[in-house]
Amino acid sequence: MNRANLYGELPDYNSTRDEGFGKVTYTPTSSILINGSWRQSQTTATASGFCSACAPTIGSGSESSIKIGTFDASWVINSKSFASFKYTHYENPTKGKADNESSAVPTLANGTRLDVTGLDKLGHSTYQRR
Repeated sequence: MNRANLYGELPDYNSTRDEGFGKVTYTPTSSILINGSWRQSQTTATASGFCSACAPTIGSGSESSIKIGTFDASWVINSKSFASFKYTHYENPTKGKADNESSAVPTLANGTRLDVTGLDKLGHSTYQRR
């Protein structure tokens, strides 16, 4: 699908996910049950977040990962008693990121000014000279 706005064609949206899952169950005796599982997923998206009057270079992306680990054990002590244990590990770090990074180097020297006269040509300003 070709996406476009006032400035023309926009980059294609792309989303990639890599995921894995594993589980192990172990019964060393008839009264003990042990389970462990791990899930890991990595997602990357690019070229999202465009508006009708946004330049094609302002696309934003994202990166996220998820890690979930569980471990549980049960022990049937006798016909009236049992013991159980459960541990869960959970991580879900995410971040937004720019698809394009500027190579511009800011100048902070005294006397440096922003040339606002050309902003109206970009279509992103409501600045009006009086």
